[in-house]
Amino acid sequence: MTRVDVGREDPAQWDAYALRCGASMRSAHPHLKRLGLKHLGRAAPHVYELRLGAERIGHFTLISKGSSHSFYDGLNLLPEHAGRWREAMAAALAQIGPGVFEYGWQWSPEPGREDDIAAIAGASLIATRQILIQGVDFSNWPTWEAFYKDISENIRRNAKKAEKLHPDLAVSVVQGLPALRRVRDLVAMRQAMYRRKDLPFNPLRILAGYVLSIVSCPAQAMIAVAQGGGRILAIQNNVEFGDVHYYLDGAAANDTDGGAWALQLAMLKRAYDRSPKGRFLLGYTDLPVADQSAEGLLRSRRSLRASDWPTSLVRFQWAPSA
Repeated sequence: MTRVDVGREDPAQWDAYALRCGASMRSAHPHLKRLGLKHLGRAAPHVYELRLGAERIGHFTLISKGSSHSFYDGLNLLPEHAGRWREAMAAALAQIGPGVFEYGWQWSPEPGREDDIAAIAGASLIATRQILIQGVDFSNWPTWEAFYKDISENIRRNAKKAEKLHPDLAVSVVQGLPALRRVRDLVAMRQAMYRRKDLPFNPLRILAGYVLSIVSCPAQAMIAVAQGGGRILAIQNNVEFGDVHYYLDGAAANDTDGGAWALQLAMLKRAYDRSPKGRFLLGYTDLPVADQSAEGLLRSRRSLRASDWPTSLVRFQWAPSA
């Protein structure tokens, strides 16, 4: 493996390569190029490429602090070399050296790697957390109309209710640095939502996090807003990479006027129009499928006919075998 200076890579070519590897938004060129800003003074992120002879077959990003390391976006291989994952990880660990490692991310639907890791000489599992990533897989429907008819009637009814209550209902999407103008609204609405649920919320820390994310990677900044009746009804913080759309967080006003669903359907339609075979990731859960029926948030995802992608977050130790 060798270090990669992503800043010297052609952005379009790098993104095309990363997408072929099945990498997430965390491997997008603008994200990696400025990743150091987000970890300044805390840890050292470095991108490495894996080669087979003269051919680049994959890459990974490692965030290291002493002997603790985190695979920031997994270990991503080109599809024709996917069967070499265990071999590639073993080679990477041998060059990185002994330490404690974390693998997996709540927004990456890569299958769990705990069995592959446990089979590597010198590796020992410390902890494994099983999760389900949930989202709408548009390839399950031939058209947008087919998907729209398949979702819960309550969702359609609520979205139409918003249109009736607010004839001036409008959805806007702000991208790049201009999204900074919406950060205050996003924080305020999330703070109000957390207060209603009696949950802790640190507005200054959250505000700083949004600003840092947008300034360090404006190419991935996207805030969507539904407005009507002279006020914000709902707001979302999203990212797109290739044919995958990520709903990171958001909030809605404390009423039942349907604004949140109007915004959600508008963003789903936008994502579908961009990638009719793509995916709209909604979040993750620790609950097994059988235990999800009574949960409000998870029930709403089911109403959107969300799919489940099982994965895992793994913590392990590696040292050379004796």
